[in-house]
Amino acid sequence: MAAVMEASTVLTYIDGFTDETDPSLASNFRLAFAMDAPFELRTQDSAEGPQQVGTLEALSVKVLVQGSDADLQAVRIELSSETDLFFHYSCTLLEQEFVLTLGESLGVDFPEVPDLLKRMLIAVSRDPQTQMAVFVIESNSMRMGRLDFIQSSEDRFDELLSLPFVPSSEAVVQSMVRFRYNELKTKLALATARLQEVGSVAKMHPEVIQNLSMKKTWDKR
Repeated sequence: MAAVMEASTVLTYIDGFTDETDPSLASNFRLAFAMDAPFELRTQDSAEGPQQVGTLEALSVKVLVQGSDADLQAVRIELSSETDLFFHYSCTLLEQEFVLTLGESLGVDFPEVPDLLKRMLIAVSRDPQTQMAVFVIESNSMRMGRLDFIQSSEDRFDELLSLPFVPSSEAVVQSMVRFRYNELKTKLALATARLQEVGSVAKMHPEVIQNLSMKKTWDKR
């Protein structure tokens, strides 16, 4: 488990990088940022029932926005897993609902939500022992989800933010699986082309490889 936690806390995120074939960009959404973060996954029989012991897993997070920065209309958070291609949940926040339910307690305006989420996820990635992201999935047929950001201290746990999530439809999951498969194929093709390029250079200039080998030998000393 320690090895899993150590790997999960490695922070990687991308700001504003977009791929036009990404199904997440439907309905005029654009990517605010994407990153991986450690989540504790739990299950419970019902919304009010006791939660089962959780497991720690690195999930991929996308935060997307709809509208301009000056007139933000919606924020959507998507969660997916590299170990389970069919795991895909989303939460869509609308400005009016946010103002009525969360705005006052969080003390932020709606356009500040993406930055708030980024800060919370970075905190979870850097210190998952005291800053936790707990994703709870109901074990009934609906499989509804809830994301709780929790801050722990010596003798208490404080819930900072709780967001409801819904499992994506089969059509959305299938489109995401196809996109991720094609994305991996593209990355593999680029890596293969790069490797072939390096091989060609090595054949034309073998002294380059020899110099690199000598440098590694000296570095080890």
